[in-house]
Amino acid sequence: MKDVFGKALAGYFNKDLTPYLVQRDDGLIDEQDIGLYFTKYSQWKDYEKEVLKYAKGKALDIGAGAGRHTLYLQNRGLEVHAIDISPLAVEVMKKREVKNAFVMDFKKLNFPDNHFDSILMMFNNFGLAGSIKATKKFLKTLNKISAPKGMIITTIRDPYQTDDPRHLAYHKKNRKAGKPIGQVKIRIEYNDETGDWFSLLMVSPDELKDLIKDTGWRILKIIKGGDGNYGAVLEKLSN
Repeated sequence: MKDVFGKALAGYFNKDLTPYLVQRDDGLIDEQDIGLYFTKYSQWKDYEKEVLKYAKGKALDIGAGAGRHTLYLQNRGLEVHAIDISPLAVEVMKKREVKNAFVMDFKKLNFPDNHFDSILMMFNNFGLAGSIKATKKFLKTLNKISAPKGMIITTIRDPYQTDDPRHLAYHKKNRKAGKPIGQVKIRIEYNDETGDWFSLLMVSPDELKDLIKDTGWRILKIIKGGDGNYGAVLEKLSN
């Protein structure tokens, strides 16, 4: 594993402000500020703050990055387990005093059944599985490891909230291929090093409602933002 994203996090933590790039498979390249992963609570969007109010009990932060959400909940007194596939991200989290940080692939979660009251998938991590089918399967896994009144807390980019011709052309290409418009294939570049391609799924609130059918979850709250993103809280259905 190249761990390009982890190197970007570690670089920023060590005062290297070099941005990282996100390259889409149609050639589009966006420059990103790695500092977003280190922002303080006062800098967060309102919808992000609102969904986190629902966090309770024992929590799992999937794809925790630099641990900003974990640290916030930890400071609120919650027991939080932060996981990331990046060893360098986990190192950064530990240096930032995250108490429980582990290198773990979200596809290979190693936790007991009925274990977590809250599961966080922030900053588009809800779509890490990369497709509708894989996300449904993942949600069933999360249902298994969540407590009877468990919740999923997430923030998602609504792919329909754009008028950028480059994104609209990508949507058209996806429709033609029979894919959701918000399913993208991307890779990360940092300091002349390029990571592996991976798929990410972004869905609108209406698509989210359809996606979670038959996965053991239902929507409790949708909080829309003014920047094309929104927060969502899902609650576990009673067996």
